[in-house]
Amino acid sequence: MKTQIRMLYDTDKILQSLQADGWVIDRETADAATITHASVKTEREARNRLHTLGLLTSGALRVKFPMRRAAATA
Repeated sequence: MKTQIRMLYDTDKILQSLQADGWVIDRETADAATITHASVKTEREARNRLHTLGLLTSGALRVKFPMRRAAATA
């Protein structure tokens, strides 16, 4: 699952924490990146891992999860 982040400050600290936890970081700009993790398949799993790192609710970055597709209606 790909998750987008925008780092507002403490960029090096954030990136080090993510890398130490196994996230693969694809830097788009100096303050933005797309992150993926081999064992993260759902938004809930991504949220749990980021929460454990103290990043989910951190003021140092913004996290954007992919939009969920609406269920098909019959």
